[in-house]
Amino acid sequence: MADDGFVRVWDSISLECVWTAKAHEGKAADVTFCGNEAVITVGADGDGRLWDVV
Repeated sequence: MADDGFVRVWDSISLECVWTAKAHEGKAADVTFCGNEAVITVGADGDGRLWDVV
């Protein structure tokens, strides 16, 4: 997570970024994986979002 609001998913073997999204206007405060195909993000403002990452 970064203060720029972007959330990135990295492949732990190749170390390549495999998915990125401008998730929030401010800091992304928390990220949770939902299986292999979705991510839930919560911004510092309390806004939550569900993302497909396939």
